[in-house]
Amino acid sequence: MYIEPKNKKLNVLFVADKNLGYQGLEIVENYFENVTIVVWDIKAKDSLLNKTKIRNIIRSQQWDVCISFYSDFIFDDEDISHMRLPLNIHPALPSLPGVGYDVLPIVENHDYFGVTLHHIIRKIDGGMIFDVLKKGLPENMTYSELRKGSQILCLKMLRKTSELIYQENSLESIRRKLEAKSKELNAKWSGKYTSRKQLRELLEKIEGRDPSHLVFK
Repeated sequence: MYIEPKNKKLNVLFVADKNLGYQGLEIVENYFENVTIVVWDIKAKDSLLNKTKIRNIIRSQQWDVCISFYSDFIFDDEDISHMRLPLNIHPALPSLPGVGYDVLPIVENHDYFGVTLHHIIRKIDGGMIFDVLKKGLPENMTYSELRKGSQILCLKMLRKTSELIYQENSLESIRRKLEAKSKELNAKWSGKYTSRKQLRELLEKIEGRDPSHLVFK
């Protein structure tokens, strides 16, 4: 899906995948008049918005703000150079960079799950952390329940972030507000990055031992 911007105020790019993107676009459209929306499907190789076309959209102009939301699209250096303020809403706490937000908290018996708003840099899940939302992880929570709970928090973070951007008068004031929140929060990324391969191997081991594990429900 690709929606052309409506007018010429703060220039916002919203990139999301189809899992939560259509709910997210309803939020950003309420806050930003000049928003370009890209909702894509990572699994659809023949998608109308494949990676090449998405990069063409990104590189077609300079964006004041880019919000990457619940999306697996990886921005390279040239993509990022077209964004004055690139932001990502990561569906896990800073302790879980990479993938596995809907599996690892269950497997590792975490006390909390949550989402992270951070600055996008070339290193995946490595930029300055601006905000965190978290909730207690109930005992015996299943994969589907955790996934749903994380999605609810992602939408809440998107609404909170959109409100912050909307209330400020300039891009510079948005930066100052976010940097102040980061300093107050003082959150750091864990060095424990989980790749897709590592997650797949972990799930295979768990399934071999216990096919009825909570991560398969």
